[in-house]
Amino acid sequence: MTTRQHGRTAGMLIAGLLALCACQEGNGNMPNVRRIEMTRTMPLDTNADAPVCKVVLDVAEISDGTESAKRMNRTIMQHAFGISSGLMEAAADSFCASRFSRYKEHLLPLYEADKRHDVNSAWYDYRYDVAATYELGRGHTLCYEITVTRYEGGARDVTEYHCLNFDLSTGELVTLNDLYQPSYPGVLLPLLMKELQEQFDCNDLEALHRKGILRLTGLYIPGNYRLEEEGITFVYTPDEIAPYETGTIRLTIPYGALAPLEKEPN
Repeated sequence: MTTRQHGRTAGMLIAGLLALCACQEGNGNMPNVRRIEMTRTMPLDTNADAPVCKVVLDVAEISDGTESAKRMNRTIMQHAFGISSGLMEAAADSFCASRFSRYKEHLLPLYEADKRHDVNSAWYDYRYDVAATYELGRGHTLCYEITVTRYEGGARDVTEYHCLNFDLSTGELVTLNDLYQPSYPGVLLPLLMKELQEQFDCNDLEALHRKGILRLTGLYIPGNYRLEEEGITFVYTPDEIAPYETGTIRLTIPYGALAPLEKEPN
């Protein structure tokens, strides 16, 4: 290979690398993340076999140190712990402390009374799990999902989701109203219904009803959705539109189906 050919090949490689970097920059880069993991337990009284309240936390803090990262962390803390100021680790500590305080305040008098009647103490074992997952979404977006599962006695636990879609440049939440014209619900709802029917192998609303789906409510656009790479995934928690046993329902609508309603970028 001649010197000129070497130069031409090197130039093509550099051009290709620059194009790849530009493409990656356009899709956004994963921010630096620090996981905060914490497991705490609190017995209801001093007996060795006393019921306990257990808190298990596994969340992700955006650790870039930028203003956008701080803004994202405040939003994450608010949804995960109900606290929107200070450091995330301190917010996690405060979450544990508040659950333990409420646990003893509300249950200890009942438990002391029930001990005299051989009541099953397992009903007094409480548990709170807060976990987070995250991935890059469409464009310069971070999809951050918080799952909060709590058991506070009774027959089953309760699960809730908080799907947060962050603009990585600003740290602000991105909403459907930011992306689409005000008329988008009229187009989106039929698409969700079609996807729901296909997922459960149903031809119409009556068939969904026979499976217990949408028997107590009409279909609506949920507050939880993920702006993923290929489409928007809408998340319905157990008991929202179907029986608890059905579990979480996720319906994905491709971006192309809503393309005519997209707002012009600012």
